[in-house]
Amino acid sequence: MPRKYVKRLGAYGKRNYDRAYLERALDAVRKGRLSLRKASEMFAVPYTTLNNTFHGKHPLIYGGQPALDEQSETLLVNALQTCAEWGFPLKPIDIRRITQQYLNKRGITEKRFNNNMPGEGWFNGLMKRHPRLTIKLAENTKRVRAAVTYEIIEDYFRNVSKIIEDIPAQNIVNYDETNFVDDPGAVKVVMKKGSKHAYRTLDTTKSSTTVMFAIAADGTRLPPYTVYKAKYLYEGWKEGGLPGAMYNRSPKGWFDSELFDDWFRSVALPFFRKLDGTKLLIGDNLQSHITVSVIEECENNDIRFILLPPNSTHMLQPLDVAYFRPLKASWKRVLEEWKLKNRGVLPKTVFPRMLKSAVEGLGEREMNNILAGFKACGLVPFNPDAVLAKIARKEPTTPEERNRAETSMTSALVDYLHQLKTGPSDAPKRGKRLNIAAGKSIGTKDLEEENPRSCKQSKTRKRQISDSEDENDLQTLEVEEQSVNIDDYEIGESSAEPEDIPDSSGGCDIGDFIITKYETNKRDRFYIAKIIEMTETELVVSTLRKHASNKSVFFSFPNILDESVINRQQIVRRVILKSLKRGKYYFSLGEELETLQ
Repeated sequence: MPRKYVKRLGAYGKRNYDRAYLERALDAVRKGRLSLRKASEMFAVPYTTLNNTFHGKHPLIYGGQPALDEQSETLLVNALQTCAEWGFPLKPIDIRRITQQYLNKRGITEKRFNNNMPGEGWFNGLMKRHPRLTIKLAENTKRVRAAVTYEIIEDYFRNVSKIIEDIPAQNIVNYDETNFVDDPGAVKVVMKKGSKHAYRTLDTTKSSTTVMFAIAADGTRLPPYTVYKAKYLYEGWKEGGLPGAMYNRSPKGWFDSELFDDWFRSVALPFFRKLDGTKLLIGDNLQSHITVSVIEECENNDIRFILLPPNSTHMLQPLDVAYFRPLKASWKRVLEEWKLKNRGVLPKTVFPRMLKSAVEGLGEREMNNILAGFKACGLVPFNPDAVLAKIARKEPTTPEERNRAETSMTSALVDYLHQLKTGPSDAPKRGKRLNIAAGKSIGTKDLEEENPRSCKQSKTRKRQISDSEDENDLQTLEVEEQSVNIDDYEIGESSAEPEDIPDSSGGCDIGDFIITKYETNKRDRFYIAKIIEMTETELVVSTLRKHASNKSVFFSFPNILDESVINRQQIVRRVILKSLKRGKYYFSLGEELETLQ
């Protein structure tokens, strides 16, 4: 018998009538319009069936009876729904195993099941009896994202509500960068039956190109800003792209504070200056996106700059919610067409035209996706419930949720799922994060409160560039250098030699560079570090790493900041920063240079 069997009504069989006619016949009898006999004749329902149903006899449903009673099945369905709300949905095989364990614990032997294990037919019947359940393809999400609570999002919208009021849709802009990979991905193909593996000849690599996108709440897309992984930038890498598109490069192909500053001045600021009234710029809370110069320009041009809560872009960022996914799908189609006709890695000279084709491939959907993204994020129109309704809460708030908590579950299950979702993690320590409330407009005053010394120095001290710097290298930059990041550049103007610096740690202050000593079992290790925080007995420092080239030796901060707590006895002496070139720190050091790590 097929899995989805549908009985045909006819002359033979036990139920030769439609359920809807039975309900209509019962309604006519209850209202006194017809007798049982007359209703049976008029609606073609057997008299015995109509009489038994009317008097409550034989309440069982037609056909085979479910393995679980109605109450147990309701408990199971409520539990499945709760697990899905908390980010731990179950697979069909898991549900069948849970049912098997339930029957075993209650001592029930179901003869229709093999070892009390329900089959696929039982699961299909369960889904049919409860249409509020459905099967969907689940995407994996990190625990830090799943741990974003209702209260965090509620506070964010409370702060945004004070800013977004009376700001027109065209003045609200969301920005974020994304990567375009050199791999169109896997596809389904036709193969000989029995083949274990399916391969297709296509050159792919793990390389990617970073592009900054920005969209406005009225459906407008700002020109993209592409960052290549290269030391120099060539004219051929900019031809054939989208109108107004900007291009730059960095050694690792990532956005840093200088590139973000250039994007803001070359793309976002010209767009905002064409608009009247207050403007709103929404982005993630990466520290490289927050510099003193950007904040000052925002204040001078009536632009409110707000940050999203950490790990919440999948719910609150319109680009992530509704724009990037269809754009990546269009990119894969365009890239696959090119890969089938060409060999090797996608050249940078072709990338602008490929990106243009991918964006234009969205057609009218592009504007619709942008509008849908701002709506789904609760921004335009302003509706916090559009996001808050998607977040599970530990305490029930609606009568339906209270009933489920009291009858089916499950406070124990809810507590267990809450612990799984928001439990502690062993994630490595990151760099210092700005303590600014999500959704609150930030200004230079906030940065000064975070680090008053570094903020003051970033405004007054100038970047030193030696006369030996390659002028051709500077000419490859197509934009003028902007202000420096407040945490990356702490430059002293003195060029004093090491012997002029006192060895005492008493003269050290926040932002100074020092040589630190770490004792090990074999030998002592020495590092140059920058002082982040200070107390009377301890210091929080961020350690630099030494790099040696053919011409010189310089120091730099690692990609993941290495911060540690030391005591004052570990300070060897203070050192003076001689110069700084593109994140490379040069110090005045003597013979002790060889001992540094």
